[in-house]
Order: sequence, then structure tokens, then C-alpha cells
Amino acid sequence: MGTTSNFDITQTAFLFSWISNASAGTKGTKEDLEAIINAALTNGGGANPNMKGFLKTYGSQLPGQDWKVVWGPAIYQSPSDLYPSPDIPRLADNAAYVVYSETQDMYMVAMAGTNPSSGFDWSFEDLAVNAYVKWDDFDPQSNEVPTPTEIDLTIDNFKDPKIIAEILANSKITSYVSQATALGLWALLSQLQNDSKISLGDFLLNLASTNNTKVVFTGHSLGGALAPTMAKWFQEKGKFQEGNVHAMPIAGATVGSNAYQNSWDQVFSIVPAGSDTRPINGNNQVKSWNQNIICDKDVVPHAWTRLYGTDNDSNSYFSEDLESCSTCSSVQTTKVSLNSKMGTICNCNSLAGAIFFSEVLGFNAYSETGNGLNYTEDFSNLQILSISKGQLQQSNAQGVFTSPLCSLNDFDAYKTALGKVHVWSYGQTAFNIDISVFKDIGVV
Repeated sequence: MGTTSNFDITQTAFLFSWISNASAGTKGTKEDLEAIINAALTNGGGANPNMKGFLKTYGSQLPGQDWKVVWGPAIYQSPSDLYPSPDIPRLADNAAYVVYSETQDMYMVAMAGTNPSSGFDWSFEDLAVNAYVKWDDFDPQSNEVPTPTEIDLTIDNFKDPKIIAEILANSKITSYVSQATALGLWALLSQLQNDSKISLGDFLLNLASTNNTKVVFTGHSLGGALAPTMAKWFQEKGKFQEGNVHAMPIAGATVGSNAYQNSWDQVFSIVPAGSDTRPINGNNQVKSWNQNIICDKDVVPHAWTRLYGTDNDSNSYFSEDLESCSTCSSVQTTKVSLNSKMGTICNCNSLAGAIFFSEVLGFNAYSETGNGLNYTEDFSNLQILSISKGQLQQSNAQGVFTSPLCSLNDFDAYKTALGKVHVWSYGQTAFNIDISVFKDIGVV
């Protein structure tokens, strides 16, 4: 059994990041969706009977026992011609809030990951990596949407060695982040406002601090890309002493160029997260700040630099199998099979092409942090929660993850498995938090 009480500081940060996703999949007005997150975070109740309220239920089990909300929760809903009025129910594209503990003298800024129902998130904040924004020219508090520079890489010329060399050289000397990351950071810092109309960016820049006050930025998935980027922005403002600003990115994709990532790694060195009063719990693998936490079976943190490789490349998520696999040996086909960390997929020429193209772009244009915490998921104890007829249902993950996932027609099952490991592995396997805690919180 994982931790069910007396959570340490990195477990606390993970749970705060988890709750920031409480409104995912739900349509509502800005006020409706913010109320859902607030209920999950504080006292429970509201529209979702599964939410007991995290601080109400577990606040006394957190370090310091005095965490409180000091800004937000707030959400961003992207403008759309389909929704001309803000009163029309729609999805949250970004969400965040800030909590503070006086005894720990620590702020935590928790931001949501990709809303799986949001086309805006998928198209513009996750996959828009074929264009970039120069970091030194970027003001995420501007009223204007970030203006990107296109990376000169198309289907027609992506094999041109001269173009690849130019992109690689530019990555080494120019500090830039992907358009997707820039847009997400801009939305969080300039577009999110609390009830007093104070933006998240303005709130952070006006924080009072002592020599010991710390700020931790945390998020999972999309939030795992935005959290370290926001930490860098905040650190460069010089409001807090160097060494008091930290990030805890979880399953974050690569966000920037080699020059950008090198500068991040130099400032945000790996530092222990525990304290004398509340050390890190024994089976919690996350014992430090400033590491991207990566599950070996999760495809997301392998983007964009470790997606595709040769059969002998154990670091890459996918590799091409030009020979027919045993499951499909009776099928006369010249279709490509892909080996992956989650089994083999057959008959996937278009997927193989897309992955290869992404890898060419990612490997040359982007660079991952050197501060990675990699762990292995074997699914032996992993549990999954889902909502059926309004009630939370718990199941064993071993029934979902069969290996190899090898079928001419089972790509949907493969995608489902990828999604479940991306969501459910980190809290239980990396942070060693028991599934009963997630059941109590009611955020799935």
C-alpha cells in the first residue's frame, strides 16, 4: 500500500498539481469551472459528489498543516467564433492556482495538464512545435499572442541534410521555446485572472519574500512543460533569491532549444526537497526538485527528442520493425510494424511516418533537460479509477496493459493504454501515493 497520510513535500506538490485538473472534460462558464476546481481543492461538494475536498480531508496530513489558497483557482477559455458569448458553457483550456504554507514559507503554483477534451490544447499548446518563439524577445505578460518564427522543415524537405544542419546550429546558439509552450505560458500568466481581476503573472511578481521563502512550480503533462518554463521566467525577474525558486515537472515534453535548455539546467540544479521536520517518505522516488519525472512506458515525456530510434536504441520510445512480427506472420503485408515501450503495433505506416518526422524535428530543433528522473512501470500494483453512472470505479491496470499490443486493428486500444499509463502511473508508482487518496479526492 502507498502513502495514505503524513504526505511529504513532493507528494504534496504532486497532489496539488493533480487537483488543478479537476474541471477537465467538463463544459461550463468560467465561474462554473473555477468553482469545480475550488471545491476539489478546499471543502468538496458542489456539482461533483465524488469530490470530498483535498484540504478539508487531507490538510492536516500535509507538511505544516496550514496550506491555504492565496490566488485562484482561475481558468482560461480560448476565444472562438463558436462561442461568441462567455456565458455559453465550454471547456477550460488552462487552469492554475497558488497555495501557501506559512510554516513552510513556501508557495506552490499548480497548473493543469492537457484537457483531453480540448482541441485547442491538443492543436496549439501540445503539437505546435514546428514554430518557435525567441526567449529573449518573449513577454508572456503581453496583451498580444506570441508571434512565432517558423522552423524551415516540411514533409518535402525534412530529409535535406543542409536544412537539418541549419536547424541544429540554430538550436545551439538561439534560446527559444516552441510556439506551443509560449502560447501556454502566455495564457497562464496574462489571461488567467482571479476574482479581483489580478493576473497570475502580476500576482507572482508582487509576492513578498524573506531570505527563505520558496516558490515551487508544478504540473503534469502540458503542465509538466509549462511549470519549468514559468519557473525560468519568474527566476529571471529577480524577485526571489536564486536557489529559492524550483520546479517539479511531471511527464513534461521537451520545450526549447539546446541553448534554452542548457541555460535552464545551469540555474535549476537538482536539490533535495525534504526537510528535517518532514523527510521524504521511503518509497517515494521523487526526493528532489528540478527534475522532469519520466515513466519509461509513457510516450509524452519522450517527445520531442526520444520518440524514434533504431532497434538498438533503448532510450527511444518507438523503433521500426521492418520484419513481420510473429502475431502477423500469417498476413501477407508489406506494412510497417512499430516496436514500442508498450508493445508492438502492426500495419501503421502513417503513424511510423508521423513519428519519424516528429523525431527529425525534435532531435534537431529541441533539447531535453539533463535533469531527468526516470523510473520503470511494471503495472503489477497499478490501479485505475473511472467514473461509471456517476460513481467512481476502481480496476487493476494489468487487465488494460496487455503486451504485446499487436493487432492490425487495435490502435484504439493502444491509444487507450498510452493514456492510462500517462495519467495513473506517476502518483502511485513514482510518488507512492495510495489509490485510495485519489478516490477520496474524486478527480479522475
